Amino acid sequence: MSLETPSPPPEVTYTDTHRAFFAYLRSVQSLSQSQAKRVLAHLDSSSSLDVDDVVTEINSRIGEHGFKIERKIDEVTAELNYIFINFVNDAIARQATSFTPAELECIKHLIDDIVEADNSRFSIGLNNARRKAKDEMALTLEDADFFIRRLVDTGWLEIHNDQVYMSQRALAELKGWLADRYVDSGLLLSCKQCHDWVTVGYLTDDGAFHKTCFVPYQRQHPGIDSKKIGRPDAFAPTETE
Repeated sequence: MSLETPSPPPEVTYTDTHRAFFAYLRSVQSLSQSQAKRVLAHLDSSSSLDVDDVVTEINSRIGEHGFKIERKIDEVTAELNYIFINFVNDAIARQATSFTPAELECIKHLIDDIVEADNSRFSIGLNNARRKAKDEMALTLEDADFFIRRLVDTGWLEIHNDQVYMSQRALAELKGWLADRYVDSGLLLSCKQCHDWVTVGYLTDDGAFHKTCFVPYQRQHPGIDSKKIGRPDAFAPTETE
C-alpha cells in the first residue's frame, strides 16, 4: 500500500479555446450538444476537452456578470442544448436595448396568449400573432409580419405549421419571469420528473411530463391515462396517445 500523498488534480486553465467557444456560443445564442462538440473539435482538434467541462469553467467566470450557459433538454428532439442566457431579474425588460417599450409590451401579450391557449396547446395562430402586433402597435400587416419574423430570427419564437410557439431559448432565459407571472395561475406546467417547464409532452392526472420524462414514468404506471400537449408534429405516429 503506497503512503505517498496523491497529487492534486491539475488546475483547470481558461484557455483561448474556452474564450473562442464562449464567443461563438454567445454570437449564435444556442448550440445542441452535437453542434457544441463539433465547434470544440474545430477550435482545438488536439485537445481532449469535454464540452460540459468547458461550459462549467465558462460559467464560473461569467456568472458574476449575470450571464450563464444553461443546459436544457430540447422538448422535441430530446437533445441536450447549451443556451447563453442573462439571468438577471426582469428578463423581458433586459431587451429594452433591442425593442421599444411598445414592442416589449406586445411581446408580453404574445407570451400571455401562448401560455393561456386552450387545451394546453402553448401556441397561437400566426395570423392571430400578426393581428395582435398590428393592432397593439398600429402597424401595417406587412410591418406586423416583419416584427413576428424578427422575434423568430432573434430566437424568442418559433413557427411550425402556421402556429407560433415560445422557443427553447425563451423558456430557458425567461424561466424566472415566467414563474413570477404564471406561478399562481396553474397555466404553465412543470414536469413531474425534471421540474422544468412543459410545453410539449403529456398531461396526466398525476401531472405533466416531457416526452422523454414520461417514458420511465409510464413503465412504472402502466395504463395511466394521458393526453398529448403542445406541438402535434413533435410526436411520432407511434407515440402514446
